[in-house]
This record gives sequence, structure tokens and C-alpha cells, in this order.
Amino acid sequence: MQNTPYDPAIDLSLALAHQAAGRKVEAENILRQLLLSAPDFHPAYHLRGLLAFESGNMVLATELIAKAISLNDSVALYHLNFGELCRRQGRLDEAVLAAQRAAVLSPVNLDARYNLGLALFGKGEFAAAVDAYHAALALNPVHGPSLNNLGSALNKLGQLAEAEAAFSRAVQLNPKHREALLNLQALYQQQGRSDEARRCLESLSAIKEEAASRIKPQAQRKAQPINPPAASVRDTGSERGRGVFAQRNFAAGEIIESSPVVIFDSPFMSFPDELKRIVFSWGLLCGTGTSHAVALGYGSLYNHNDPANMRYQADPENRVLKFIAARNITAGEELTVNYNAVGGGASWSDTNWFDRMKIRPITST
Repeated sequence: MQNTPYDPAIDLSLALAHQAAGRKVEAENILRQLLLSAPDFHPAYHLRGLLAFESGNMVLATELIAKAISLNDSVALYHLNFGELCRRQGRLDEAVLAAQRAAVLSPVNLDARYNLGLALFGKGEFAAAVDAYHAALALNPVHGPSLNNLGSALNKLGQLAEAEAAFSRAVQLNPKHREALLNLQALYQQQGRSDEARRCLESLSAIKEEAASRIKPQAQRKAQPINPPAASVRDTGSERGRGVFAQRNFAAGEIIESSPVVIFDSPFMSFPDELKRIVFSWGLLCGTGTSHAVALGYGSLYNHNDPANMRYQADPENRVLKFIAARNITAGEELTVNYNAVGGGASWSDTNWFDRMKIRPITST
């Protein structure tokens, strides 16, 4: 009986399905195993890069997608995503080259032109940015972000009438386009057109009030009381400093603490180092977006261990992070989480997080 050759595309499809369903840990595990059998399978590196980006690690995401490009330079999407990652890290020359390469590989790709405009604008090359946005609008004349950014580039060049036309068109297409309204208001203010600037501010205020009216009842409905955990904070007597210790026994699967969270939508790399050390990848845990969260209560005080005796799980409806016993825990034992584990797992084989953060892991053992 002849063995069937391994087909990495099957596992890639499975990983994509897990990613789409928000099961990032499962997707990552499949891709790691896939690359052991097919180390040159470039789509797996690209997808791993996307997963790293979704968890807020742009440096690793950039490295992984660069690896995919090194294996296959002819995929426009790889260059598109690599360029955007570079742009967000301030690597603007690389971002420009990547967007230009994506545009060559996919001449009808609007995002390639739009991203090129973003990178050129960031470099202060406003005339070239205008050309890029015009190229994007040639592909889609009603693309609001391109119209708004075209207006910003024209404004930088002192072409105020053309900038006003671009902002106005963006608002005409979407009356709730906040950025275009803000830019239009600033332009009117700059020209001393106070009545028109005031109307823009009124529109922005109406948008804000409408959003608040939708959020407030939801927040009132979902708010739940949170009891303090049966835990205490004291010095560990080691270089780890203070730690959190169980005050009673906990059974595996029991919720030890529900920590309220403060959510940030800013990119991970924009955080100061002190914040990077304590934020959780809220978007990854919830399966949506790339936001991060600081856990209140004891949530940011738990020390690292691998394996840890707790795992964590997001509760987006109540905006809390639940810390759950990963095994039976006895009273007096230090409570730990695995800083490196993707998606809150109690154990993980990859310790690159500490290398990337330039932090030596301090564990409970």
C-alpha cells in the first residue's frame, strides 16, 4: 500500500478556518506542525505573520512575512502586508518599495496604491502621495479613505481648494466620516470661515451623541458586580518581587478572579515598555481586532511561569478578563500565568516573547 504524499494546503485550510473562527492558538499550532513537514511552504509563514499581527506583535509578523517573500516574491498580498507592517514601524523606505512591488504584481489592487500613498505621506513626499491617491481613486472613485488622505496631501501642498473638494466629496459619500469632517473643519478654520467650521463641529457632535446613545444602554445592561478574589499580594522573597498567592484551594476550571479591563486600540509597538510588560492581547482573545487590555485588580500582578497554574479568558460582554485555574491549586501557592502563551494557554513551547521584549523570564520555579 502506497503512502499518500503530505499536502500542506489541507492543513493550511484548516488553520485558516481556525483563524476565521477566532481560534488563534489552534491555527498557530497547526502551522508550526505544517512547517516541520513542509519548511518552504510560504503561505504558512504569511498566515503565521497575520496571526502574530493580530496578537499585537508587529516585529515577529514582519519577520514571518519577510520569510514568505523570500520563498516566493511574486505574491502581491505578501508585499502589501509587509509594506503596511513596515509603515507602522516607521520603516517608510521599505514600506514604499513593498507597496510599489505590490502594485506591479497586481495592477488593479486599490490597497497597493492607497498604502503607497500612506507611506509617501509619512515620508513628506506629498506630491507623490497625491499621485498614489489619484491612482487609487482611478480604481474606485468613491473610496472615502483615499479621498480624505488626498485632501490631506493637497492641503500640505497648499492646494486648499482641491483639498476642500476632496474632503467634501468624502463627507458627501459618508456624512459620518469623522476624519474628513475634522480635516474639513480645520481647513475652514484656517481660512477664517467660522460658520462652515461650526457646522462641521455640529455634525461631529451629533455623531458622537448618536454613538453614546447606543453604547450607554448596552453598558448599563451588561454591568455585573465583581467580587474580590480569594488571594493576597505579598513579597515572594525572590528576585521576582511581589506575587499573588491563593488564600484557599481552587479546583481545576474554577474562576479565581474576574478582572475589569481598560482597553487600548493603539498598536502594541506604540506602548511604553512598562505597559508592554502587562498588557493582554484583547483582540486576539476575543477573536476581533488588535486591541490590548490592562487588567485591573490583581490581573497585572501575576508572575510568569511555564506551565502556569492559571489560564485566562476574555469576557467581552462584561469587559473582564477571567483568570481560571488550569489545575488544582492549593492554599498558599503562588498564582501564575504564562506570559508567552498565545491566547491565554497555561503552557507554550515558544519563548520568543521574552527575546523580543528583551526581558529575562522570572518564573515561580
